Amino acid sequence: MSAETAASAQPPADIPVHPRPRPQIHFTADDEWINDPHGITWVTDRYHLFYQAIPGRVTWAPNCQWGHAESADLFYTRIARDNWGRGTVAIARGEPTLRTWTTTIDDVVIDGPPPELDAHAFRAPFVFRHGNDWIMIIAAGLPDGSAAALQYRSADLQTWTYDGVLCSRLSTRADDVWTGALWECPQLFPLGDDWVLVVSVWDEHTLHYVAAAVGDYDGRRFTPRRWQRLTYGNSAYAMTTFLDRAGRRCALSWLREEPQNDPHLTERAGAHSLPAVLKLRPDGYLALTPHPSIEALPRTPITHVCDGPGDIRARCETDPIDITVPARSPLTIRIKETGHDRVRITIDPTQHRILIERPGRTTEHQPLLSTSHGSTARIVVDADIAEIFTDNSYGAFRIEPARQPATSDVILHGADMSTTRVQRISRLGEPAAS
Repeated sequence: MSAETAASAQPPADIPVHPRPRPQIHFTADDEWINDPHGITWVTDRYHLFYQAIPGRVTWAPNCQWGHAESADLFYTRIARDNWGRGTVAIARGEPTLRTWTTTIDDVVIDGPPPELDAHAFRAPFVFRHGNDWIMIIAAGLPDGSAAALQYRSADLQTWTYDGVLCSRLSTRADDVWTGALWECPQLFPLGDDWVLVVSVWDEHTLHYVAAAVGDYDGRRFTPRRWQRLTYGNSAYAMTTFLDRAGRRCALSWLREEPQNDPHLTERAGAHSLPAVLKLRPDGYLALTPHPSIEALPRTPITHVCDGPGDIRARCETDPIDITVPARSPLTIRIKETGHDRVRITIDPTQHRILIERPGRTTEHQPLLSTSHGSTARIVVDADIAEIFTDNSYGAFRIEPARQPATSDVILHGADMSTTRVQRISRLGEPAAS
């Protein structure tokens, strides 16, 4: 996966530089650039997370490395020197602790796409077991503008046979769900009696959002029954799926940020989303809900009323804020700093949608399709990250980092606050305040 940018990460001279507040429940590196999570697995007594990283800088570059946060083979795409878009697939071998991996020039197992396809892109392999074989699917961009996922098969993870095009789609902006010219980070997995294909939509060197299709898989071809846009906002991309220790199908995304949309990136860039559980709704569409482990974090309720009987104010400081609100009545959540709104989140029950605005900057005005009367929305604010979960949509947004973090507030204003729950999540490793 690549995010093609080499812009300087230095902020304009008129923007004061303060230490960025670090998210407490989202994974970030100490410094440097990080992007795609991958290879998440539970081994013995812990999860292992692998992710792309570029030490020493906060912008993307082709010399990506792999970071490991505490899988015996690790697959990845090796960039061909003359073409960053078309890679080869190599194998790496890990020692027992999974902290050190080795690979050599001889460890390439797929040396590029089949020549007859004339693919302009080839990257991001995903491997799973199916029957007696290992299956690998790889993103490819085809000459006619179609995005595609190719399938390979192996008995030993060493020798791979090309099976053909798993799925492809020629999409236009007129489609209900546009899926671009390349599907990065394709993921194919069973969910109940169905199969799901999750892809990250790329087009003309621009990263867009995550889309998904529910359909049927016969071992060689995936046939979609319906497509949906899975993520909203300016951040979530490169979603990877995994099974947690209880066997639930879960997902984690890269929450991207780049110099062109955030001039404060002088310390680090990139984070990973909260883990979410993937479920199929009764209408056959996919939904994400916060993972149960998030509920286990210590927390303290916030009931402070300010400015009026319909307001609740929560000082951000260093602790995340977890908000559960009914979607049946109007509500505005303002994330403020020294009197100025940085983000406004507005629940509009008449249109069954949630609007995101960032005053003073190009605003998304991207609706999150909410739910019918009686449903709820879950909003987690953690430093400069906001994630929103409803029962039929998910969004992630990067908030401009506060210039004075201690002055940031979350203010809720609505006609009916009686069923709104606002909680402060205590910092990891510390008990909740009494």
